[in-house]
Amino acid sequence: MSIQEDIEKLDQQIKDFIDKEIVLNILLDNEIARYPRGSVVYGTFEGGISDYDWLVVVGNAFASFLDKFPKGMYQDTKDNNDYEFITEHNFIQRLANNEIDMLECVFFRPETCDGKYKKVVDDYFDKWKLRQSISSICSNSWVKCKKKLTVEKDYNLRIAQKSLWHSLRLYMFGIQIARNGMIVDWGQANGLWKQIRDADTPTWDYYKAEYQDMFNHLRSEFVKLCEKPKEI
Repeated sequence: MSIQEDIEKLDQQIKDFIDKEIVLNILLDNEIARYPRGSVVYGTFEGGISDYDWLVVVGNAFASFLDKFPKGMYQDTKDNNDYEFITEHNFIQRLANNEIDMLECVFFRPETCDGKYKKVVDDYFDKWKLRQSISSICSNSWVKCKKKLTVEKDYNLRIAQKSLWHSLRLYMFGIQIARNGMIVDWGQANGLWKQIRDADTPTWDYYKAEYQDMFNHLRSEFVKLCEKPKEI
């Protein structure tokens, strides 16, 4: 089947209400690159709990389909594998914007596609953009942790713990990138995850008392390394 026929078939799926099996198979058949993400990369994978997360880059011809979804990315799950699909153009654009979730992929597998995506990262590395990307996610994750522990209808301990951990881990990774131009220690925050996950008193008051100072310190250190340009 040609790419054009695949695209027409995907567009028809939108009209007919998606048959996820058809969509997933078409996109996987047209992948350009695939990156592992999440706990497998960080070294926090937990058998029976964690899923295998993947970012799959496909050709730009699929933009007409993927642009119908938030951030131009389509998500699906099959056999304990969580997939996110993105066009090459969108992927490169987000790398150029120094978006941390995309940078992590390339830092973990810089050799993919003969290193052409790593070259994009090197050519467009910008500490101010990196600061904007990471600071936004960290702040949102910190607030999300509080919400998931203090708002009764939204209570979810696992999501709260992961959000708290990400708010600290991402600042640690940001500091590594600002200093080294890449992530050099993927397991730096793994001890923190075990402490957060296994806390005897997993309440917001406990977590705030235990990690607020660390959060503030990491944020301050990261901001110093990624100062705002004078012209902005």
